[in-house]
Amino acid sequence: DLDTLFPLASMSKPITSSAVMQLVENGKLSLDSKLSDFFPLFGSMLVAPNGSLGAQFEPAVKQITIEDLLTHRSGLTYRTQIAGNTEVADLYEEIELMNSCLSPDENMELLSQIPLIAQPGSEWNYSVSLDVLSAVIGVVSGVPLGEYVSQNIFDPLGIYDSKWRHEQ
Repeated sequence: DLDTLFPLASMSKPITSSAVMQLVENGKLSLDSKLSDFFPLFGSMLVAPNGSLGAQFEPAVKQITIEDLLTHRSGLTYRTQIAGNTEVADLYEEIELMNSCLSPDENMELLSQIPLIAQPGSEWNYSVSLDVLSAVIGVVSGVPLGEYVSQNIFDPLGIYDSKWRHEQ
């Protein structure tokens, strides 16, 4: 049926990435921009090597950049069900991080208090990095991600109906 709406799930990642690159192209964002420019609580992160909360935490040697987020090299992770079993991932699960019931600012505040599992820029880890970028898009554009994507990606492409668009 041509009227059926399908959830995009992880296919929202390339759409979010396209929105970020549009903002870069328009000079409103840079790949070198630091996450802390938009969410200052990320200015001094700690790293729990290999996601172990029992390990000696290290200060992050550099700040997380937009490029790190786009390439999943931010040091962030996902909850255990998605990312595998580390104590940091368990913590994401326990506090229901990136919960849709919380505002982007509330999610960013919680996330900024949890150690990274690797130094920013050092290794690839499938993570909430694109979720974080959706919050950055909201700050930079002044509108929520769904509204930005509708106006700047979906409408110009003639995509006037999507499950993702209806949920934003």
